[in-house]
Amino acid sequence: MPLQPDNSTNDEEIRKKRLLGESILVLFNKLLHTAKIHEETNALCVSVCRQFKKEAEPLLREYGELSIEAKHSRLFIQGEKLLHRPETSAVTFSLLELFETLGVYGFSINTKLLAAEEKELYRFAHAVNEALSASDPKKELLTVMEAGRFSWIQTLFETQLEGENDGKSNKNEAIRVYSYAYNSIIEVGKQLAEERSFGTRKAMRSLQSLVDIIREDVSIVLGLSTIKDFDDYTYTHSVNVSILAMSLGNAIGLSRVSLMLLGMCALFHDLGKIDVNVDILNKPGKLTETEFKHIQKHSLNSVRRIIHLDAFRDLISRLILPPFEHHLKYDLSGYPSVKWSRPISLFGRIIAICDVYDALTAPRVYRPVAISPDRALGIMMENSGKDFDPTLLKWFVNMVGVYPVGTLLKIDTGEIALVAKGNSQGDARRPCALLLKPDGSGGFVSGKTVELQDKDPSTGKFMRNIVSSHHAAELGIQPAQYLYPRIAPDTSFIPLIS
Repeated sequence: MPLQPDNSTNDEEIRKKRLLGESILVLFNKLLHTAKIHEETNALCVSVCRQFKKEAEPLLREYGELSIEAKHSRLFIQGEKLLHRPETSAVTFSLLELFETLGVYGFSINTKLLAAEEKELYRFAHAVNEALSASDPKKELLTVMEAGRFSWIQTLFETQLEGENDGKSNKNEAIRVYSYAYNSIIEVGKQLAEERSFGTRKAMRSLQSLVDIIREDVSIVLGLSTIKDFDDYTYTHSVNVSILAMSLGNAIGLSRVSLMLLGMCALFHDLGKIDVNVDILNKPGKLTETEFKHIQKHSLNSVRRIIHLDAFRDLISRLILPPFEHHLKYDLSGYPSVKWSRPISLFGRIIAICDVYDALTAPRVYRPVAISPDRALGIMMENSGKDFDPTLLKWFVNMVGVYPVGTLLKIDTGEIALVAKGNSQGDARRPCALLLKPDGSGGFVSGKTVELQDKDPSTGKFMRNIVSSHHAAELGIQPAQYLYPRIAPDTSFIPLIS
């Protein structure tokens, strides 16, 4: 049974949101059909464009984006499945047929729609209709969208996520999206440090793609969360926490929209560290009491920085609480000191778990040798109920596995291996592992992938047994370099290849 957020919406609110979603889809379909037979100055066309903007505005102000998607012969609005109803069956069929003909799986609308003139909406609808009549609708639509005429809407093509479905395309997309998220958080930090405003669109777009990959195969992105960059720790840490948080949120059954909000909160949870002196952040020795108090201010400073992001107030208001809470601890004994007795929010509890896990498994200036992922889980379990929500922590451990992806294993055959994927079907203590072979110059190259649960058919005994587990950094290994070979020649993401 999926966990539900603390402040779950009541039935009436859910019903209203579903009806609003239906209304938006009906108007989107009506816009496309009206543009087929009328000019842009026609009163009906203008009215439909205005209605569409009006209906979309509440969702855009609350979430920063509006998605319309088709998956498995069903329509989704904001990641929520449109219910089968006789009143909307014709619209459903029409839009599903439209998406199939165009070779797209949906559209993502951003807040620029609110400032767009009605004629821009009409011209988009007209361009879609023109593409439908072309010999290659998908190519025609792609050409139109790449021209940048419609900045308020993005077309989501199937190849962006599904590709050949051979695993490689998804891994390549995951690497690209990680790089995009990494660069977006760096850009946000630098702009805010210079007291310049910065929006959330770029970050939101990367999180949309990450959510889709997570919902399809979470193991793909869990491997990326092993990326550790000693020099740019805060930024890789922010992306890793975002990935882990969205993965945990997906495991407990959060909706797509909730996952994106959770991911955004996690991505910005340490934004306040741009206000901390670099010498303190990089100090190799023990912090003084004054220095530690300075560090402790970063949670509140994150809130201050988030408030100054260039985004709608409705969205900002949903982003500020979890970053403030992520060091409070489950029993409220952490920092900053608060006088309330209510539990911290669901998002705050999720981010707290993911923040500590990634921090424990990363080499730091004050702790050059990182803790192995399985040992980090053990340490966290010792503080279950005090530092962490015990139920969520169990979900997290079940999600990452006894030996999380990227854990370095020594095998009784003398081989070493990296955990590549958990074992969801059999013994969780025997994951799928990638063997590493010495390259003769002090490094390693990838060998074959093996299942540690495989047995020798002649003896019935396991072919390989784990002797010990370690952090990959002990051998100077960056797991993602081996788990994610550079499929695309233009992939250039420093932490991956340094």
